[in-house]
Amino acid sequence: MLRAPARLMPVSVSKIARSRSIQPFSAAAAIIEYKPEIPAGLAYGDTPHGARLYAAGNLGAPAGGAAGNPPGHTVSVIDPDSGTVTNTIELGQALAPLGVTFAAGGTKAYVTNWLGRSVSVIDTASEAKTADVVLSPPDNPTRPDHPSAIASSDERGEVYTANANSDTVSVIDTARDQVVATIDVALVRGSPKGAAWRSRPTGR
Repeated sequence: MLRAPARLMPVSVSKIARSRSIQPFSAAAAIIEYKPEIPAGLAYGDTPHGARLYAAGNLGAPAGGAAGNPPGHTVSVIDPDSGTVTNTIELGQALAPLGVTFAAGGTKAYVTNWLGRSVSVIDTASEAKTADVVLSPPDNPTRPDHPSAIASSDERGEVYTANANSDTVSVIDTARDQVVATIDVALVRGSPKGAAWRSRPTGR
């Protein structure tokens, strides 16, 4: 069976050290061997295994060609000290994971699924997915459409997901891993939808 060639992933180590969640397309400061998926969101956290970087495998293979833009379905675990990939976490269905953040003191990681209207929850001790938080209410399935950027507040015990195509932010309670609020952040309510994200230091 043919394997995808190893890919080089740019990682901004200096930026990562100062932030819990690095959104896609960070500037390069170090090169880490990465395969086979194409990474997007990147986050740094102090986990039960020590300092780790989590990289969302947004595409399953290089874009273009006969495969088009095949969505990915994994998160790579990277040891920033050795610069090696130590594990690959399987998320299940290929839903193009995009953003990553750590929460609950580094014991959990949350990954947005661009195509799934959901957020995957990872236990960082076992380095395995434990749940999928569905963002869409049954009566309005497109309200949180295309979850993208994600941030967390351990002080409030919450994770915030920007839903790019619906101008909403989903609030997840990290103790219960449930959506507790959906905030409309459109400039004009009821207007055509686009991407919107605003963050404040307090997380409010």
